Amino acid sequence: MGLQRTQIDFVAKAEETERLIQRGSVAMLLKADSDKVYSFKSYSEAVEKIKADSISLSDEGTKALELVFRGAINKPYRVYIAFINDPSLIANGLQLFERVKFDWFCAPEFEAKGTDIAKWINDLNNLRNMEVKAVLSNTKADSEYCVNFTTKNIIIESLGAEKDVEVTPAIFTARVASALAGNTLERAITNLHLSDVVSVERLTNSVYDGKVDAGELVLYNDWDKVRFGRGVTSLTTLGEKSQERKKILIICKMHMWKREVKELANEKFLGAMQNGINEKMLLVTSIKQYNAELVKKGVILASDNENDVDIDVEAQEKYLKVEKNVDTSNMTEKEIRDAKTDSHVFIKARLLFTDAMEDIHITAIC
Repeated sequence: MGLQRTQIDFVAKAEETERLIQRGSVAMLLKADSDKVYSFKSYSEAVEKIKADSISLSDEGTKALELVFRGAINKPYRVYIAFINDPSLIANGLQLFERVKFDWFCAPEFEAKGTDIAKWINDLNNLRNMEVKAVLSNTKADSEYCVNFTTKNIIIESLGAEKDVEVTPAIFTARVASALAGNTLERAITNLHLSDVVSVERLTNSVYDGKVDAGELVLYNDWDKVRFGRGVTSLTTLGEKSQERKKILIICKMHMWKREVKELANEKFLGAMQNGINEKMLLVTSIKQYNAELVKKGVILASDNENDVDIDVEAQEKYLKVEKNVDTSNMTEKEIRDAKTDSHVFIKARLLFTDAMEDIHITAIC
């Protein structure tokens, strides 16, 4: 039978939603000797504690530590930091974060382990039903849960006591993860100005277009400002997945919805309610109410279909046929909806997530 579970296939709490819309958290793995996992709210707190615990960071790790707290519209809600010294033990370092709830992961000093990190992130999503994402550098992960940052020649206005500091794409993943965690879900990362970045490599528009189409997140020079290009994940092979899975903003909204609804179900319903049609409809109504709040906040679009959240009749009928050997050929839809499904609840939610303006076409007639 396995462990009890609430599984929301993509295909709560309302009081938490506003914070999740405004900012998320970052988990970062650095090179050092320590078996601790730290939780910090600010850069000054992190510097003080790491110094007090005599943890020695490399020059690159010191840069990443400062960059990960800079944020975007807001600062990250929280930054979790763990350490390993031996890259061959990357799996041990990654496991340290499986006991904390984070949104974005980065490992600035472990670029060569990008493929291993991508597999871990995908497994957490696909096998463990966890809603996490990673920022990698120069890693073709081909995953909606991983961002592939590839911009070179990044000059930062100031870092520590130095001015006009050049950092590698790998170290800058800490800055990217921080910006993504600090960016509100009311806008995309697309076109976001990073005021602390002086300049980046200069490429032609056609080269930038090719990089975006290849699933790369890039920075570009917009006159005297440096901005993010289109906010894309590394996903390039769609298969049965929709185009919107290529958008960082959409994946973030999907993850927020999934995490909140799963928590609502776990706290209020799982193991606490009898599994009759009335109780199932209470869960359906709760999800509807949560969706209504997201419509008000502009996260999803209002649906004209009053059954946008409802009992999944098709899944329920399949369960009756396959698991209970019930002949449903003469059953009405209501009888299938009301049928006993043991401990299982089947619900279908149709969601339309709002995208951001990214392609503006203006025709000027003179």
